[in-house]
Formats: sequence, structure tokens, C-alpha cells
Amino acid sequence: PIQKVDHQKMFTENTFTKSEVSIQKKEVNESSDVTYSTIRNIEEEIKGMRGNTLQKQDSNHYLNALNVNRIEQTIAISHTSSVKSIPDETERLTENLKVKKQECEELK
Repeated sequence: PIQKVDHQKMFTENTFTKSEVSIQKKEVNESSDVTYSTIRNIEEEIKGMRGNTLQKQDSNHYLNALNVNRIEQTIAISHTSSVKSIPDETERLTENLKVKKQECEELK
């Protein structure tokens, strides 16, 4: 039998306060005027260096090297994937496996 999940309990146990979660932050250096043409020029330079095979990460590395796009990111943890819930989930899965194994034995 599959256990019923108490979503309200799960949500309250796994809720983070505002200070615990760092929101994604994106920051562009103001001193450099980033325009579409700037990026096209950089892409052309890279093509010159590497032949005609331009890869997405090449542009990113090059822009970073020029300090054009400085990005800081911290990803917020989803409230459903808390460490607290892992042991409970493991136990539930183990129980379900035992039940399935028992059912298989009975079918034999």
C-alpha cells in the first residue's frame, strides 16, 4: 500500500526563511557598454582565432575575460528537496519494495 503524503506538513517542515535563501542575482559591469555589435565583434575575433567553429561557451569565456558580463548566481533550494525528507523517503521506498517482493513471492 502506498502511503498518503501530508503536503501541508511537508511544506512547513521544508520552508526556508528569506535570509536562508539567496536569490539569483545578475550583474553587468556598468563601465562596459555591451551592445549587440560588441558581441558580434567578439564572435568574429574568436572565429578568426579558431577557424570557423564558434561555440557558445567560447563567446561566454571571451566576454568574461573582457569583464563584460560578470554574473553571480546562487540557486535557491526547492522547499521539496530538503535533507530532512530524505530518510523518510528512503524508508517509504524500502517498505514499498518489501511489499512488492512479497507480492512476487505469492505469485510464484
